[in-house]
Amino acid sequence: MFFLGLATANTMRGGGTRVATVVATCVGLALILGLSAVVGFTLLAGAPAAILTTLLAFGSAALLYLVTEELLIRAHDLGETRLVTSLFLLGFTAVFAAELLS
Repeated sequence: MFFLGLATANTMRGGGTRVATVVATCVGLALILGLSAVVGFTLLAGAPAAILTTLLAFGSAALLYLVTEELLIRAHDLGETRLVTSLFLLGFTAVFAAELLS
Protein backbone atom coordinates (compact mmCIF):
# COMPACT_ATOMS: atom_id res chain seq x y z
CA MET A 1 0.00 0.00 0.00
CA PHE A 2 2.98 2.28 0.54
CA PHE A 3 3.86 2.17 -3.16
CA LEU A 4 0.26 2.72 -4.16
CA GLY A 5 0.28 5.82 -1.96
CA LEU A 6 3.49 6.99 -3.62
CA ALA A 7 1.98 6.46 -7.08
CA THR A 8 -1.15 8.38 -6.05
CA ALA A 9 0.88 11.24 -4.61
CA ASN A 10 3.11 11.37 -7.69
CA THR A 11 0.11 11.49 -10.03
CA MET A 12 -1.58 14.20 -7.98
CA ARG A 13 1.58 16.31 -7.79
CA GLY A 14 2.11 15.89 -11.53
CA GLY A 15 -1.34 17.40 -12.05
CA GLY A 16 -0.45 20.45 -9.98
CA THR A 17 -2.28 19.52 -6.79
CA ARG A 18 -1.13 21.28 -3.61
CA VAL A 19 0.99 19.29 -1.15
CA ALA A 20 -1.60 19.65 1.63
CA THR A 21 -4.29 18.12 -0.59
CA VAL A 22 -2.00 15.25 -1.56
CA VAL A 23 -1.17 14.51 2.09
CA ALA A 24 -4.83 14.72 3.10
CA THR A 25 -5.82 12.35 0.30
CA CYS A 26 -3.13 9.80 1.21
CA VAL A 27 -4.02 9.98 4.91
CA GLY A 28 -7.71 9.59 4.06
CA LEU A 29 -7.00 6.53 1.92
CA ALA A 30 -4.89 5.03 4.71
CA LEU A 31 -7.69 5.60 7.23
CA ILE A 32 -10.21 3.98 4.91
CA LEU A 33 -7.90 0.98 4.52
CA GLY A 34 -7.46 0.66 8.29
CA LEU A 35 -11.18 0.99 8.97
CA SER A 36 -11.94 -1.58 6.28
CA ALA A 37 -9.50 -4.01 7.89
CA VAL A 38 -11.16 -3.62 11.30
CA VAL A 39 -14.66 -4.04 9.84
CA GLY A 40 -13.55 -7.06 7.79
CA PHE A 41 -11.92 -8.68 10.81
CA THR A 42 -15.05 -8.11 12.88
CA LEU A 43 -17.40 -9.50 10.24
CA LEU A 44 -15.25 -12.50 9.33
CA ALA A 45 -14.09 -13.52 12.81
CA GLY A 46 -16.08 -16.79 12.80
CA ALA A 47 -16.32 -17.38 9.06
CA PRO A 48 -15.66 -20.84 7.62
CA ALA A 49 -12.33 -21.51 5.90
CA ALA A 50 -14.00 -21.75 2.46
CA ILE A 51 -15.28 -18.17 2.67
CA LEU A 52 -11.91 -16.84 3.84
CA THR A 53 -10.13 -18.71 1.04
CA THR A 54 -12.53 -17.31 -1.55
CA LEU A 55 -12.05 -13.76 -0.28
CA LEU A 56 -8.25 -14.11 -0.20
CA ALA A 57 -8.27 -15.48 -3.75
CA PHE A 58 -10.39 -12.56 -4.94
CA GLY A 59 -8.11 -10.09 -3.15
CA SER A 60 -5.01 -11.68 -4.68
CA ALA A 61 -6.50 -11.51 -8.16
CA ALA A 62 -7.46 -7.87 -7.65
CA LEU A 63 -3.94 -7.05 -6.43
CA LEU A 64 -2.35 -8.80 -9.41
CA TYR A 65 -4.64 -6.87 -11.76
CA LEU A 66 -3.73 -3.59 -10.10
CA VAL A 67 -0.03 -4.36 -10.28
CA THR A 68 -0.04 -5.41 -13.91
CA GLU A 69 -2.43 -2.75 -15.17
CA GLU A 70 -1.21 0.25 -13.24
CA LEU A 71 2.08 0.02 -11.42
CA LEU A 72 4.13 -2.10 -13.81
CA ILE A 73 2.97 -0.15 -16.87
CA ARG A 74 3.87 3.09 -15.11
CA ALA A 75 7.23 1.66 -14.06
CA HIS A 76 7.89 0.62 -17.64
CA ASP A 77 7.10 4.13 -18.89
CA LEU A 78 9.47 5.64 -16.34
CA GLY A 79 12.14 3.02 -16.92
CA GLU A 80 12.74 0.00 -14.73
CA THR A 81 15.76 -2.14 -14.09
CA ARG A 82 16.06 -5.88 -13.64
CA LEU A 83 16.94 -5.29 -10.00
CA VAL A 84 13.71 -3.39 -9.29
CA THR A 85 11.61 -6.00 -11.08
CA SER A 86 13.36 -8.83 -9.23
CA LEU A 87 12.90 -7.13 -5.87
CA PHE A 88 9.23 -6.59 -6.61
CA LEU A 89 8.76 -10.28 -7.43
CA LEU A 90 10.73 -11.28 -4.34
CA GLY A 91 8.61 -9.05 -2.11
CA PHE A 92 5.36 -10.29 -3.63
CA THR A 93 6.46 -13.91 -3.16
CA ALA A 94 7.56 -13.21 0.42
CA VAL A 95 4.11 -11.91 1.33
CA PHE A 96 2.47 -15.09 0.06
CA ALA A 97 5.09 -17.30 1.72
CA ALA A 98 4.58 -15.51 5.04
CA GLU A 99 0.85 -16.10 4.78
CA LEU A 100 1.36 -19.79 4.05
CA LEU A 101 3.70 -20.18 7.02
CA SER A 102 1.40 -18.44 9.48
